[in-house]
Amino acid sequence: MDILPFETELFYAEHEFNAPYQLCNSDCETMGVGELLALAEVDPSELLALPLGYTESAGNPALRAQIAARHEWVAPEQVLVLGTPIEGIYLTGRVLLEPGDEVVVLSPAYDALYNLFAHIVGVEHVRQWWMRPTAVGTPSSWQLDWEALPDLLSPQTKLIVVNFPHNPTGFLPTPDELAQLVAICAQQGIWLFCDEMYFGLIHNGTQAIPSAADMGYERAIVLSGLSKTHGL
Repeated sequence: MDILPFETELFYAEHEFNAPYQLCNSDCETMGVGELLALAEVDPSELLALPLGYTESAGNPALRAQIAARHEWVAPEQVLVLGTPIEGIYLTGRVLLEPGDEVVVLSPAYDALYNLFAHIVGVEHVRQWWMRPTAVGTPSSWQLDWEALPDLLSPQTKLIVVNFPHNPTGFLPTPDELAQLVAICAQQGIWLFCDEMYFGLIHNGTQAIPSAADMGYERAIVLSGLSKTHGL
């Protein structure tokens, strides 16, 4: 099937650079090159001397080591550096999914988290795990619908797709809820794909959670990047 239209990007293409006021941005204010270099712990001349030729296909070894060092359970050889986050979503689907496999996607979701998996296995094999609004006055406006999840799973479920902190609601599960989700995946041998593009951006008073890569589950795949949390 054709890839479904990327409605979010179509909206941005029409309005992002000509609207007088921006109320829809989902990333931090960006920095200039000078500001970025000022944060570097190396002499800027070393960066200017970096070659721009080919590197190892999995990414620069030094960069992969730095990324792995941010985690407790990740080794450099488990890190793959890509051109864009969407490439990571698509590659995950192409590597893991076969005809007949089913995918459960926490919804609402960033378009690509649904559209690309639907393109690979077909929309009839992608089930949406809809978040549930909470009662007025509760600490969070949204919650995971644990009662609905068992009915979405089947022997054909190959992958559960989530993103925390959640886009677009801002919801963040508790550490116990994340552990519960990992346990469900482990019990049934389901892969867990966790989009963590907003990792580290939490509201004051909200309890932080570990990365899904640090939950000790070998079938956890984490997507991360610099464009949201770091504004790069």
